[in-house]
Amino acid sequence: MVCPNCGKEQVDNTKFCRACGHSMAPPKDQGVVSTTRCAYHPYASSIGFCTSCGRAICAQCKSEVKGIIYCSSCVEQSLSSVKSPIAKERNSTNEHIIGTIEVFKHRKGGQDFLLLCFTPSRVIVAKVGRFNSLAWAFLLGLGNVFFFPLARRRARATAEQVTRLPVDSILKADKTNFEIVYEDVNKVEMKRPGAIIGWPITITTGTTKHVFGILQKNEFEAQWKLVRSVLGSKLNIL
Repeated sequence: MVCPNCGKEQVDNTKFCRACGHSMAPPKDQGVVSTTRCAYHPYASSIGFCTSCGRAICAQCKSEVKGIIYCSSCVEQSLSSVKSPIAKERNSTNEHIIGTIEVFKHRKGGQDFLLLCFTPSRVIVAKVGRFNSLAWAFLLGLGNVFFFPLARRRARATAEQVTRLPVDSILKADKTNFEIVYEDVNKVEMKRPGAIIGWPITITTGTTKHVFGILQKNEFEAQWKLVRSVLGSKLNIL
């Protein structure tokens, strides 16, 4: 069985050509020439039929998906009925934190203490503290030695409170907090710890490279396993 319009081979008893949408019904009267009008635009002549609903369609409302002809109405209905699994999880009240990593980032004469909160669909970057190294160094000259650990302990106490909040509340807790959706991540690089704290974890998206210093030196194995569990092969350990 061959389509008389495009010549493509068809399955027996099919009503419309799956390649061009042309009707496979035999003509009722060879001696009569009839003009079929578009079901959506009566003023326009049809160029085929939607393979989903069977309506006659013109060039204006024709949509082609993987070589198959559909009307624009059927395409819109199909798209509206499909929901992204990640978007569904993100909007769900059941979204939870799988694990966290304590990090810091140098900003304007000091360090912001941050908490990377990993969920099934995204990582929330939440600010939990601040250490102004320039101020302490100017006042006492011993800021990094004595007051950095104190600021870090306070940040850890705040982090414990943050993890008890709903995920969306964490995102809204500070104006500098933001999310990185796993779909947008191109790669993640984690460097093995050295003699001092602050080895980097770098999360690269299509437009931005986020670089953080990791604080928990003795928990590297648990950290990279956490990242691997949500981002899989996107993780590269250096």
